[in-house]
Amino acid sequence: MDGAIAKFQKAQEWNPELELEPEAKAKAIALVAKGEELGAQGDVDGAIAKFQEAKEWNRELELQPEIKARQLAVPAKVKQGEQLAKEGKLTKALSLYKQAQQLDPNLDIDADSWNNLCWFGSLHGYAADVMDACEKAVAKEPENGGIKDSRGLARALTGDTPGAISDFQAFVDWTWDDNELKAERQQWIDELRAGKNPFTEEVLEGLLEESW
Repeated sequence: MDGAIAKFQKAQEWNPELELEPEAKAKAIALVAKGEELGAQGDVDGAIAKFQEAKEWNRELELQPEIKARQLAVPAKVKQGEQLAKEGKLTKALSLYKQAQQLDPNLDIDADSWNNLCWFGSLHGYAADVMDACEKAVAKEPENGGIKDSRGLARALTGDTPGAISDFQAFVDWTWDDNELKAERQQWIDELRAGKNPFTEEVLEGLLEESW
């Protein structure tokens, strides 16, 4: 603040015709910066308040507080949701994804974000709750075997054995440089075909550790 005020005052010394109020302009800049920080943290209301206050200090500020706050908060909420999904806090994660979509009805969440929700949700015991996320991830990148692998896990855990086998087979066919993963998925396929459940608690915990 002090540094900005000094710069504006210096500018006025060089050009007395400049129509600006150093303190007000510096205050507005600081408030916008704070609003951007809050928006990037997903705090829509806090960001709007700072942007509105900034406009009070600088009436010429070309800024639409609510629109700007939403634009900043939407990706932040998706990112926070992904992190919560990894931690197993699926109820909160799903809520944040929903909030992001409500803030921006035209929001296009990418395949990786849906896939993370699908994979970690399944590993934490919420396969049925994240099935829609799995389907959205596959719809966005239907040729991605890694994404189908995530849906395969969710399908297996919700009793859709044929669907799980199909997805794991797609992963095996798609992967060409990781023989260990191919062998692991092939084992899952064989066990599922034999009517066995390859996803013991120990296996799920191991996959979760590997995913971090």
